[in-house]
Amino acid sequence: MGISINGGNDTGSEVTAPITCVGNTVYRATAHKSGAAYIIGYLASVPIKRPNIIFKNNISAANGTLGRNIYVKYAPTGWDASGNVYNPGSKYTWDGSDTGGFAAWQAATGQDANSTEGTAFLAPDPNGVGDLHLDAFDTVAVGAGVDITSIIDHDFDGDLRRAVNPTAGADVHINPPDFDPPTIVGWHSAADHGRGAGEALLEILDDD
Repeated sequence: MGISINGGNDTGSEVTAPITCVGNTVYRATAHKSGAAYIIGYLASVPIKRPNIIFKNNISAANGTLGRNIYVKYAPTGWDASGNVYNPGSKYTWDGSDTGGFAAWQAATGQDANSTEGTAFLAPDPNGVGDLHLDAFDTVAVGAGVDITSIIDHDFDGDLRRAVNPTAGADVHINPPDFDPPTIVGWHSAADHGRGAGEALLEILDDD
């Protein structure tokens, strides 16, 4: 697995402080039938359980179909998941049982409404093992996330994350396109009215 979070056990005392897993990219260079990109389970030897888990803006990527995108061994009552990009065709497990496809996962968890399945385009790596940076041509992860700046304001290179059109994954060096229209801040006429109608010039400034 790429990330393992063991939150205790189902019968222990609850510790309500959340476990936070945000802004990660997990990549498997070769398909693996049983390996999960993320596993959230519990250890019988730990006499507590964690009901609150925040799981946002993560990318699960693989060269082929990974066994599972995510494996959750129990059903955290405070499961808060959004802005994730899951590997297409890989499985999902909730409360210890496979749910089926992505729509079934959403229905079982009641979360990930703002998440998606897609193949994030990672930058090529000279060693052939994959690079956690996004390629300049990626259109899957860019703008697919949710605002996590109140949790962490930078990526793994130290680049600032954006609250608007945020990028999912560990790398946010690509600035998402500015979808806001430009604002007309003023205009003046360039016409020579003494010689008839002319043209008007509009001063338009980009508001980004």
